[in-house]
Amino acid sequence: MRISAAGNERGFTLLELLAVLAIVGLASAAVMLAIPDRQGSLRHDAERFAARVRAAGDEAVIGAHAIRLRITPTGYGFERRDHGEWRAMTDPPFQPLRWGQGVTSDPATARLLFDPTVLADPLTLILRRESARVTVRIEGDGAVHVAP
Repeated sequence: MRISAAGNERGFTLLELLAVLAIVGLASAAVMLAIPDRQGSLRHDAERFAARVRAAGDEAVIGAHAIRLRITPTGYGFERRDHGEWRAMTDPPFQPLRWGQGVTSDPATARLLFDPTVLADPLTLILRRESARVTVRIEGDGAVHVAP
């Protein structure tokens, strides 16, 4: 703050400082709300899983070969029947994925086969993180439903 020879002071008034603090506070609150949860959304994990299962069913029909979903305690992946052997699929969107941080599945392990007619054994998978829970139901016709 400078004081001039004429005695006029230059600087900010208390009201101006309070207005700036209010703006900074609102901006920081907006940033905090915009930062995604480090653990991610359980619903997002379930929707991504469901979309990939639908794609596997479509791939089984279009490619005219069996595809198997393999669920493990840490995640899931897809396998293709090739010359009498199951081989892991590594190309997107079928590469193996891990569940999000803190996510568990019930059942912890399972296998589901999609044949070229998209007939699959029905499966109900429950994803949990802390107190949150999302159910993914795979129907015998290959339809996949996500419910809270």
